Amino acid sequence: MACCLPGWCCKFQRRIEACGVILYEESHLADGDFSTVTLVWHEDDLVVLKRTPLPADQKARADDVVTAHERLRGHPFIVHLFGHDLIAAGDALEQRLLLEYCAGGSLAASPLPIGEAHALPILGQLCSAVSACHAAGVTHRDVRLENVYRRAGPRDTYVLASFGACRVSKLPSSPSGQVLRSREAVAAARQEAEETVHAVCRAPEQVAPELGATLGPKVDVWGVGVLIQGRDMYLSLNMVSPLPRKKLTMAFADLRPKAA
Repeated sequence: MACCLPGWCCKFQRRIEACGVILYEESHLADGDFSTVTLVWHEDDLVVLKRTPLPADQKARADDVVTAHERLRGHPFIVHLFGHDLIAAGDALEQRLLLEYCAGGSLAASPLPIGEAHALPILGQLCSAVSACHAAGVTHRDVRLENVYRRAGPRDTYVLASFGACRVSKLPSSPSGQVLRSREAVAAARQEAEETVHAVCRAPEQVAPELGATLGPKVDVWGVGVLIQGRDMYLSLNMVSPLPRKKLTMAFADLRPKAA
């Protein structure tokens, strides 16, 4: 596709070829633990280019992200995916996603706390997004403030984003979690989750205690509950844990394999 930006604008912006289109860099948005995010022009629209390096044996993880977006395409409270590709980067891979730009930023960057009248619609939209994920056989596994974004516009609309830690079931109609039968399997699942899920999400108060026993929708339900802070929903988003860290840490200890 040809760029529709004025010629002088393209001259001073870095040209990027990704996801089968020509892009022009507007600004660098963020460097996360796992991804680099850049604001770019595609024709006359601002969109986000998200680049995630992956080990060469993690193609299935990249496939899960794309499959999740395809199953959830068109949902009003899920971030839109416009294009994607997967390229070789030395001995590794790089997944590139072209995503909707949500100019309102994440909930983590919102003025906090917020009022009840504002919190209730956010909760409704987030629950709608999570429900759609589970109906499509997608477990997000990283529901938190940093992954809920506000679209710019006259009405406040919030979308669930960042599917890099998601898991997708083979059958969209069967989203139930994988039950792990042995302590060894529990330990392996927790290790896999720790390697996949963003470090902030691994704090005990942000990961369901049953994560080690069931990798399924309950993890997302817990994430929604922590995000809205249960008993103080309209005061949520103040980043203070509603549950004692010591108690949750002890719950995790119970899931660890016991010495023979």
